[in-house]
Amino acid sequence: MLSYPAAASLTVALSTACATWLHHSSRRAGGYGRPAVAPVAASLLANAFAALLFDGATAYVTRGMVAFLLLWLASSKAVAFMCGRGPLAARRWTLPQFIALYALPLLPAMAGGGVGKSGSSSSSSGAGGHISGRRSRGLLVSSAGKVALWVAALACLALRPPQVVKEALYVVAMWGWLGCAMDGAGSLALAWGLQLQPTFAPLWEAHSVSRFWGQVWNLAASSAVRCSVYEPILEGCWVRPRPVPGAKQSSRAEQAPLHRTRHAKGGRPPRAALALCVSCLVSGLVHEAIVWYISGASVKGAWLAFFAVQGPVILAERWVINRLGEAGIKPPTTLRVTVTLLTLLGLSHYLFFEPVERIPLVHEFVARMSRNFQTVWALL
Repeated sequence: MLSYPAAASLTVALSTACATWLHHSSRRAGGYGRPAVAPVAASLLANAFAALLFDGATAYVTRGMVAFLLLWLASSKAVAFMCGRGPLAARRWTLPQFIALYALPLLPAMAGGGVGKSGSSSSSSGAGGHISGRRSRGLLVSSAGKVALWVAALACLALRPPQVVKEALYVVAMWGWLGCAMDGAGSLALAWGLQLQPTFAPLWEAHSVSRFWGQVWNLAASSAVRCSVYEPILEGCWVRPRPVPGAKQSSRAEQAPLHRTRHAKGGRPPRAALALCVSCLVSGLVHEAIVWYISGASVKGAWLAFFAVQGPVILAERWVINRLGEAGIKPPTTLRVTVTLLTLLGLSHYLFFEPVERIPLVHEFVARMSRNFQTVWALL
């Protein structure tokens, strides 16, 4: 097994080489095209290999993050790029920008009203939460707040609270830690001239299960699944057609509805439901794979079931909301947020936390995070 510095250096070198090959392959004489199959295949193999460079017994946190960033996000971006989709295909990026978008959990915000992760149009200077100029520095403040919540959650977990409270604290700790790590990376994007979207929104903005997964929690992961699974199924084709030469420039997202109309012969609602359920299923499979990469153990399909059931839950939720709307009933936002979070906590109790607590993963992770925090605090 390689030493930690050697494994980290080799991972960075592999990611940079794969991104550079993808970027070079996508260049065409007439502009910026799709990459060839070879660099995409090489990226998938390299990403699957990179996480295994780290010792699972001593560097399982790093192994998990590398699996998340490369095995899942970077691989999804590469596949989507080959199909003319996703952030890498959004515009002609410089090589440093391309490498950053490939290897880091960043969501570019397209100027001029590009469609963001949530599917709603917004500009880089609007109220959609995009970060540009001075506002990107606000990510540092936001990250500091997330760190504070993360530390508070770890401190409370050390008191060994009841199971239900402990699981809620796990959610807060994950939100704070991942939000700090991912949005903190976004705050450094000024060096590459990138305008980005935040990857974690406040939990109290989860007015529905659909909104939780689509606009609140880990939007980098949601975007990866959307671009590589959801949109191709919804549009009825995996490869998005190239823009017509000489046509007025518009965002790929603006061209998508026309293409959907041409291909969605079965009607959009059934196709959208299928795309949603398949996307949730794929997300569950990836989470199961990451657990194995981190610990070498399995949760025996529980996480697959947790994410797979989100599709039917969202469809049922939409049906209920539509029926309430037809009856002229509009539940208050506070009630909707409460019901959403309680629903997710209830499902996660049986299908997410209980299964994973049967293996040492969670306990080792919390203990490692606590030790790391104590070390940093002692240095300060």
